[in-house]
Amino acid sequence: MEQNPSSEANKPSEQNHSQIQREDFSSGNRESRRKELELLQQESRANRKLPTQEEIDQHHKKILIAKWSLPALAGGLLLSIILWPEISHLVHENRIIKSHITHRGPESSNMEQAIYRGVDSRNRSYMITSTTARQIGSERIDMDQPIADLHLSNGKWVEVRADKGTFMQDHGTLDLDGHVFLYRSDGLFINGLTASIDLNKNIIASPNWIHAEGPFGTQDAESFFMDHNRGEMLFIGTGRSLRNHDEDSKEKLK
Repeated sequence: MEQNPSSEANKPSEQNHSQIQREDFSSGNRESRRKELELLQQESRANRKLPTQEEIDQHHKKILIAKWSLPALAGGLLLSIILWPEISHLVHENRIIKSHITHRGPESSNMEQAIYRGVDSRNRSYMITSTTARQIGSERIDMDQPIADLHLSNGKWVEVRADKGTFMQDHGTLDLDGHVFLYRSDGLFINGLTASIDLNKNIIASPNWIHAEGPFGTQDAESFFMDHNRGEMLFIGTGRSLRNHDEDSKEKLK
């Protein structure tokens, strides 16, 4: 029997071809690559620093603080912008007051261009001004060049001024001394040495000699009493009177 030499020759080449394969597809190489990958992952996890629970809580607190503080800060800024004109006005007034006040010990103080306002028993307003006011104790105020403006009924008014004055705030009285001058809006004026004003009852009186002139004429008297609530004025004591012939005059000589 004859053998085919070509078939015999092809057998070894087929065996060699079956034994040839890629190294990267070999099972040994795959296992080696897998182990290397696991080692790299382990090293990466080992080098990575995971936050602790305390650090996580602190981070959450910072987020909450930022969440509430930023809107509050914006609201405060907006409120300050709205209120700034009023704040500026109050600061300016406070500076003016401080500039007029100089302290002279714990129980007295001076104030330049002082102004005091109030209302009488019938809710009519009055105002007292002076070039200088000195606070004496809790209720007494001594004044230089005081001027009292009193509002009467029917739009009338009275102005009284003097060289010196003592204002008792709690009692609502003003005592005037030195060159007292009274002027009323109906044309009456009175000159005298002293006068006392009850601001609550709207009464003006003087125990000293006065000289008065007005629509009724002229009058010199030892003292006078004026009650604006009753609409009455009395000249008291001996004196000299020169009357105008005015039947509507309501002044009385007593």
